[in-house]
Amino acid sequence: LDTYDTFLITAGGVVTSDDNATIHLQMGTGGTPTWLTNSAYGGCSAIGYGGGEEDFGYSNTNGAQMTGPINASGSIVGFSVYIYSLLDASITTCSNTTAYIDGGSDQYTGAAGGGLVSQSTTAGTALRLAPSAGTFTIGEFKLYGLKAS
Repeated sequence: LDTYDTFLITAGGVVTSDDNATIHLQMGTGGTPTWLTNSAYGGCSAIGYGGGEEDFGYSNTNGAQMTGPINASGSIVGFSVYIYSLLDASITTCSNTTAYIDGGSDQYTGAAGGGLVSQSTTAGTALRLAPSAGTFTIGEFKLYGLKAS
């Protein structure tokens, strides 16, 4: 990780085992990571095809929230998230875009947002994505490291 200064995570075809789970990005510190779960702030705005707008914010949750609630039966989510200043001893931020298809109600939603992954001024050593409940049942995740120079 230490040769990069920005990271990109992409995810496609993601389904969770529990209804109404949200996906969170967490930062870890130390050799065996201690996962920081109480210093993420930010939000997203979403506009859906088929009606409806949604805004969701997060504050002191289990990391930075990447998605709204996912319906485990018939929903598919894809998203990308950029992570900035993970390895620096400074505040770690992120920006994300999300595409959400709810097969049960034919809602198609796109969201964009960002915020703080952590307010810690300790350099991060690890990242993980985790649903707020249950597990990932399917999905493809990729991590890219980007150099500034």
